[in-house]
Amino acid sequence: MYKGIDISAYQTNIDWANVNVDFCIMRASIGLSKDSMVDSHVKGCIGQNIPYGFYHYLKATTASDAIKEANLFLSVIKDYRPTYPVIVDVEDKTLNGLSKTALTDIVIAFMQVLEDNNYYAMIYTNNDWYINKLDNTRLKKYDLWLAWWRTLKPKTNYNFGMWQRGLGTVKGFNAKIDVDTAYKDYPSIITKYGLNKSNELTKNEQIEALNKKVEELQTKINNAIKALE
Repeated sequence: MYKGIDISAYQTNIDWANVNVDFCIMRASIGLSKDSMVDSHVKGCIGQNIPYGFYHYLKATTASDAIKEANLFLSVIKDYRPTYPVIVDVEDKTLNGLSKTALTDIVIAFMQVLEDNNYYAMIYTNNDWYINKLDNTRLKKYDLWLAWWRTLKPKTNYNFGMWQRGLGTVKGFNAKIDVDTAYKDYPSIITKYGLNKSNELTKNEQIEALNKKVEELQTKINNAIKALE
């Protein structure tokens, strides 16, 4: 088991040097807006070598809008290589009035965009929503991050890969935050299958590689000039 946290723009002034967790899931976007703290949070995780993932807070009430939100989500995280899943958070009250079929269609449309772009896609919701508001028989292929604010691990007749346990005290934060447990070694799974751009270079790495090639080429030119002298 791996112990982690999830955070959003509500968490600021984090003392990252004292944060000691196995992973961090951070909100990247909500509806069609970017989370204002996501880049800062990523920087904090990278600085402490904390594996991280992202989630998007779903607002879409149609499948076409879900696709728009998914593309916005991907545009926010495109320069990062998360080794934990990328997740759609399904719990907003605006989704309450939708039928099971309609809401499930929306979630699948969102997830399809993530998977088409080679990401490890996951759903976040609570037991009530998963059982009563979603057609979970159509969602079994997707991993689940279950919100279950209880002391003991949930006992369900369906599988889930992560559990949001509730609020807890974590070093580096001046208030209680969401604490989580992961039951899978997500970094190993994601890197093994080359998901989440794990086999791609970041922008900085691309620049470093290009600079190295330029230096090597310049060295060859200088050597060629010396040989002609």
